[in-house]
Parts: sequence; C-alpha cells; structure tokens
Amino acid sequence: MDIKSLTRPCKLCGKPIVDAVRIEANGKEVKLVLDPRPATYTVDDPPRRTAQGTVVATRAAQAWVNHFATCPHANYFNRGRKKPGAEGEPQR
Repeated sequence: MDIKSLTRPCKLCGKPIVDAVRIEANGKEVKLVLDPRPATYTVDDPPRRTAQGTVVATRAAQAWVNHFATCPHANYFNRGRKKPGAEGEPQR
C-alpha cells in the first residue's frame, strides 16, 4: 500500500493525516483522522518471554493512531473553539 497517496496535511499542524471511517456492528460509519504510521504493539496472551524473562512485544503494522492523540492543536477541532491565530489563541 502506498501510504503517501492516502494522506493530506492537517489544517492546523501540517503533519500528514489519513481520513478514514470505522464501521460499527450496526453499520454506522464513524469518521476518523489517523496518523499514517504504525504506533501500537501487541503482546500475546499469555505473554511470550525472552530467555532473560522480558515480555516480547510485536509491532502491529496495520494499527494507526488517531491524529487527535498527537496533534498539538487537537482541542481546536472541537466545536465552538477558536482556531489558532484568532485573537488570544496560539499561532500554528
């Protein structure tokens, strides 16, 4: 998959993001904005361990993080909030 072809810049921080939807069990689509980078790890249950006893974690290649968890301006996407640059608000 060519991840770059899926991205656009965030309107506030400028970092690449991917618009996506999560389809719930009832068929409802929930909009998501994701960072196009794997950032989660999985641990087997029960955990696998190295010879030294350290838990083995595996990077989940298809798991992306919601951009609002990493965007420095995430609060400004909430309805009713002023955008950066408005009077009294921080600049981008």
